[in-house]
Amino acid sequence: MLCHHVNNIILPALGIQGMIIEFTAQRWLKFKLGYESKEGRKGMYVDGHEHPDVIKERQAFPKTLEGYEQCVFAILNA
Repeated sequence: MLCHHVNNIILPALGIQGMIIEFTAQRWLKFKLGYESKEGRKGMYVDGHEHPDVIKERQAFPKTLEGYEQCVFAILNA
């Protein structure tokens, strides 16, 4: 997609005649822009659910719900 965009849009807009090949576009992505080609893994998702701060929040969550539950019952019984 980068190669196509450069060849069909960017270079003509700059008045430059010529083209880049796919290899050049891949090198630009890797060395100039810092992109890496990685194989996507299916079925594995890591979201930080084992970080200490997340565990602490998860353990405190039921108590937070209890507070909301009391408010809801107070409103319903009023």
